[in-house]
Amino acid sequence: MNDTTPEVARLVRELCARKTGAERLRMGASMFETARAMVMASLPPGLPEWEMRRRLCARFYGELADRVYGSQEGKSFGRGAKKGVRNRFEMTPPLFRHRNGI
Repeated sequence: MNDTTPEVARLVRELCARKTGAERLRMGASMFETARAMVMASLPPGLPEWEMRRRLCARFYGELADRVYGSQEGKSFGRGAKKGVRNRFEMTPPLFRHRNGI
């Protein structure tokens, strides 16, 4: 989905191009931290820290979570997850899926 007019997209590109590398790096880090906070807020409360890290990794990197953290209790969060097991799509909050046409 793209609801940005070509003129606005061009303006944003020009403004970003004027920034220094350090400024663009800070912007990217800030966007990542915002996305991370949104994912963490969507996780069920009371999860052990290792499970929060695993689910965070799954949300951002898919099957890499299984390779890094190992499959726990036969559950896989990667793209090759078995039917009935939460995968990256299922872990995406419903409102986000609705707003983004997923």
